[in-house]
This record gives sequence, structure tokens and C-alpha cells, in this order.
Amino acid sequence: MNPDLLPLLSFVIITTFTPGPNNIASASMGLGFGYRKTLPFLLGIFSGFILIMMVCAYTSVSLMNRIPNIEKIMSVIGALYIT
Repeated sequence: MNPDLLPLLSFVIITTFTPGPNNIASASMGLGFGYRKTLPFLLGIFSGFILIMMVCAYTSVSLMNRIPNIEKIMSVIGALYIT
């Protein structure tokens, strides 16, 4: 594999799943400090984002199991948040 391709692929994979400001910080850090020093930052962003998503999913499922009627309210709030 081309040595220049590895930093590009890791950046693309991680930034595909994480929100925008992290992508800008990752690109800036990569340009300023290089791939090897930026890799822990990229992995931290990725693992933190996955952890937050798991906590959100667990919380949503717990709420729906405890209060079944809340599903419709959560759907409306979620749709309003996206728009």
C-alpha cells in the first residue's frame, strides 16, 4: 500500500462517522503535526463518538421500555431537531 494512502484512508473512515468540527480539527492537526502524532486524536474522536451514540441509544431504549407512550413524542422531537 502506498504510504501516503494510509493517512488518507484513516482520515476518510473516521470523518465519515463523526460530526463536522472534529473533521476540521483533525485535518488541521494532521497538517500541523503529521499523521503519527494525529492518529491518537483521530482514534479518540472516533471512540468518543461511538460511546456517545451507544449511551444515547441505551437511554432511548430505556425510556421507551419504561414509558411506551413516549415513542411518538420522541419521534416528533427528533424530526424537529433534524429540520
